[in-house]
Amino acid sequence: IGTDKFKVVEQTGAVSMISDAQTITHDGATSLTISSSQAAAFVKIQGGSAAYVQVESVKITDNQIGTVSDANLITLEDDKMSLDGALDLTNEDATITHTASTGTPTLTISSTNGPVSVVSDAQYVDVESVRFTGDQIGLDGDTAIMQLTTDGSVGNVAIDGTVTMIDDATSLTHTGATSLTISSSQAAAFVKIQGGSAAYVQVESVKITD
Repeated sequence: IGTDKFKVVEQTGAVSMISDAQTITHDGATSLTISSSQAAAFVKIQGGSAAYVQVESVKITDNQIGTVSDANLITLEDDKMSLDGALDLTNEDATITHTASTGTPTLTISSTNGPVSVVSDAQYVDVESVRFTGDQIGLDGDTAIMQLTTDGSVGNVAIDGTVTMIDDATSLTHTGATSLTISSSQAAAFVKIQGGSAAYVQVESVKITD
């Protein structure tokens, strides 16, 4: 104490260690605690302006937290945390929850460069009450109402159910250059086009009523 290597300032109790590499070592059997007994007094551990603080294998550099080999995995700002890496949730029932309630609270998942992929390798993805299972779209109790497939550049929508159009006036429009066909591939299955009980079916300028 009082040497050039280790100094305790008498007036303030401040400790100075000026060697290039210094160590505080505890060799007791229980614990080492650094604390302040005053309710409003904080404890500050800070590296040099071009250095860092390391706790076990975690490296803290200014407002960044990472590992020894990847120092900027997490960046902390006011009301914001940036993650430079993958987020793995290993709990059996993991949840990402948004709880804001002021203004117009919104949770947005977006990518400024590249796509956003939501995938379940062995199960399905539920969005509200709609269930996505591979190329199938449906509900909890009926998972394959729609199936999306493609053959080369030709897409196909298979519907296992009924298509209902509820607008007062609506259209089924084909914009391709060749043809539109409404047919049934089953030998004994007919195709029925029918208007309301007090209406009609019009084909070009021909009106069919009942």
